[in-house]
Amino acid sequence: NKPLPLNPMARATYPDKYSETGYSTEKTYAAASRAADTISYGFSLGKVQESLLEEVIEKGIDESLDNGTSFTMKDLGEKLEEFANKKGPNKASYLGLAAQVKPLYKSEIFGDQNENESIWDIVSNSDGTEKTVSVFQFYMVSPTPTYIAVDLILRDLWNYAIQRQTTESTPHVIVLDEFQNLSLKNDSPVRKIL
Repeated sequence: NKPLPLNPMARATYPDKYSETGYSTEKTYAAASRAADTISYGFSLGKVQESLLEEVIEKGIDESLDNGTSFTMKDLGEKLEEFANKKGPNKASYLGLAAQVKPLYKSEIFGDQNENESIWDIVSNSDGTEKTVSVFQFYMVSPTPTYIAVDLILRDLWNYAIQRQTTESTPHVIVLDEFQNLSLKNDSPVRKIL
C-alpha cells in the first residue's frame, strides 16, 4: 500500500475570469475550514473541537506558505501534538483532539504530492479520456479514516474538475463502495458530483 500522492490540505485553485492569471487560489481559512469540516464529520467531533482543528490547520497552512512548503496530513499530526504540548486553557482540548484524529494521520493514506502534477493527471489523459482503471482500496485502514479519506479524495477530484473546467463531454467514472458511510451534506463532494 503506497500513500496516495494527494494533499487534502492544499488550497484549491479555481478559474477566475477577473484574475490576471485566470485563476484564484482559495484563502487559507477556506482550505482549513474545508478540511476540518470533512475530518470533523468523519470523527463526529463537536463544534469546539472542529473549531480547534480548523485553527491548527489554518496555522499549519500559513506557516507552510511562509516556509515555501506544503502542509500535509503528516504535518497535521505534528501540528496537533505541538498545540497539545503548549500550556494554556485549551491544552486538554488539543490533547483530546490529537487523540481522536490520530488514526487518520497515522494511517499514512496521503503521501507527498508533486506540485506540478495532480494524481488526476496521472489517471486520466489531458483530453479527459481515461488511461486506466484506478482502484483506491483501503482494506488495511480502519473504517473511520477510510471514510474521511474517500471524502477528501472526492473533494480533490471535484476541485480538479472545476479547475480543468471539466464538462459532461469529459466525464470521470467513479464507483463508490460503502456509499452510505459518506457525508451527504449539501456542500459535500458526493452531493456536488451527483
